[in-house]
Amino acid sequence: MMQFFFFNYAELLIYEGRSEEAISWFKKAMRLNPHYDKFWDGFLAWAYYLSQRYNEAVDALVRKGRLSIVEHRMLAASYVQLGRMEMARAHANETLKIDPEFTLSRFRMYIQRLRLYKNETDIEHFIDDLRKAGLPE
Repeated sequence: MMQFFFFNYAELLIYEGRSEEAISWFKKAMRLNPHYDKFWDGFLAWAYYLSQRYNEAVDALVRKGRLSIVEHRMLAASYVQLGRMEMARAHANETLKIDPEFTLSRFRMYIQRLRLYKNETDIEHFIDDLRKAGLPE
């Protein structure tokens, strides 16, 4: 049961703007439960992205396998930071295949309404990378 506490604590650390700490807590949770659900890799990837550890974010998502729309956006943004624009655009296109109505302004309003993130610059950085990947304003 401790692995779930560690996982939930790590998620809260992300919202507090403490993504480096979150990474260590996610890893502790994963060590305690080596058969963890693969969606945990998505959360770990988000912590890596917010910590500007883009290669590790990509590795976590590739390891995860089947990707959600959120994870396609994370890959698009991570690939932008790595200068791999063709891959970034491919994942931006996957986002639009899943949700043809996706816009950055709608996404920004949704995130702001949730009021989860203490550090708004984390989200602005992400949105800027999504813009560079080719997602519509």
